[in-house]
Amino acid sequence: MSSERVPLLLFSGGLDSTAILQQSLEVSDVDVLYVIGRQCPTKAIKEQKTVSKIINYFNKLSNKFKVRNTYIIDLKNLRIVAEAHKNGVVTKYIQAIDWIFAALDVINPNLHSALYMGYCQQDGFVELQNLIDAWTNLLKIRVYGTDSYNVTNYIGEVPLQCPFFNVPKLTRLMWLNPPLRKMIWVCETPKKYGAGYRACGKCKPCKDHPL
Repeated sequence: MSSERVPLLLFSGGLDSTAILQQSLEVSDVDVLYVIGRQCPTKAIKEQKTVSKIINYFNKLSNKFKVRNTYIIDLKNLRIVAEAHKNGVVTKYIQAIDWIFAALDVINPNLHSALYMGYCQQDGFVELQNLIDAWTNLLKIRVYGTDSYNVTNYIGEVPLQCPFFNVPKLTRLMWLNPPLRKMIWVCETPKKYGAGYRACGKCKPCKDHPL
């Protein structure tokens, strides 16, 4: 595995981030970060199993490049806040914000060339530039009062990027190696089923999924 700077991918085991991981591993090693934020608890359990399965799949291939490091961050306090506001005060949230916030604890300009996010134009929940601005401003705050990083270099060296932003989800799905098409997970509210979980079939990702 390479000791050079590589992308840090926010990896959920879903269609978008898996497509980015597969394409990125064709040119370099990749570090991945999974975040337990305010997802449905059953979704978090299923996602973590999917993330592990997909990473193992890629690292068993005889490719030159591998998943170099895997990070998991559990934002317990965010789940507490979500529970406290579940009676209508807070009914929706943008999961992307949880993930870029968590990335502050992992991102390192000596290790990482960019922060990759699996956000697609079809998702449409927030302007891409707003996400980029949020990341840039978080980086500015993150380094205040520390001697570890030069603020200007830190921001310039670790940009937030959404590879293949304009590529439709169906095209992304067709990119995937056939085994991966059965591994990815998209459901927001999976239901307990025997010893495992199954998709609810009712949430927006279930309805929008190309399959």
